[in-house]
Amino acid sequence: MGKLVRIGKIILAVIIALIIIYVGLHTIAVRQKVSLAVIFCGVAWCFGTHDRPWRERAIFGKIRYMSADGLRRKFDAVRYVKNEKRDQVLG
Repeated sequence: MGKLVRIGKIILAVIIALIIIYVGLHTIAVRQKVSLAVIFCGVAWCFGTHDRPWRERAIFGKIRYMSADGLRRKFDAVRYVKNEKRDQVLG
């Protein structure tokens, strides 16, 4: 079992290296000046390195909770409903 874990870690390291190379080549292709640290952080974020669980709640567990006030700040539900009604009438 230990040998399989080592092989898995090697494969993961190769995959991460290939992603870093790909992202680096892409940033060169679109002429963006991005530091290697930013590329590393972006790739690490994709694999959950910077994702910290929220405190556990009785109902939700560790699922990211959004209150009604937070939803109102980030999403205009009234406008969405108006657009949906308009689309239903037109379509």
